[in-house]
Amino acid sequence: MKHPQAFGGTFGVLNQGMGAIVVLYGCVGLLGYLSYGSTTEGTVTLNLPKDEIVAQIVKVSLASSIFISYTIQYYVAIDIAWNHYLGPKFEKHPRVGLIEYTLRTFLVVLTCALAAAVPALDLFISLFGALCLSAVGIAIPAAIECGTFWYQTRGWRLCWMITKNVALVLFGLCGLIVGTYTSLRDIIARFL
Repeated sequence: MKHPQAFGGTFGVLNQGMGAIVVLYGCVGLLGYLSYGSTTEGTVTLNLPKDEIVAQIVKVSLASSIFISYTIQYYVAIDIAWNHYLGPKFEKHPRVGLIEYTLRTFLVVLTCALAAAVPALDLFISLFGALCLSAVGIAIPAAIECGTFWYQTRGWRLCWMITKNVALVLFGLCGLIVGTYTSLRDIIARFL
């Protein structure tokens, strides 16, 4: 990349690319639900007819777009793994670029293969989301804010911060319990 600093930021390459992907996936989800209603499957491509050529082209196109755009979504994880752990071990190697691209390709192919190998991926994603989203996305940031700004905040702002963050932690715990219970119930119902 000629200007690496252009990757991040409000209108950087990452946000523009991911913004377009979010809009496209949202449109596919909305149109799929409008077309199939309550009979919509976990992914709308499962509702498409199996005997029509156009439906098969759509499935292949969607799979290709996900596979290609996944490398953008996986950029941060690979960047951390390479720059902080593996990169320094290979910095003197004459083919350091080849090793880095091989690692990136291997990790993307590996995660895609694992996703294809899991028989009930929708249930696994639901369980993983229930366990992680409520903690990582809601409860932990609230606790970190309290720990970070505890001594710098006074008066009613401190009361507001504590009230807000306690509510967020309780909401996160509620989501964790309800989401995990629901996901485990669905897993048991599907496999037993």
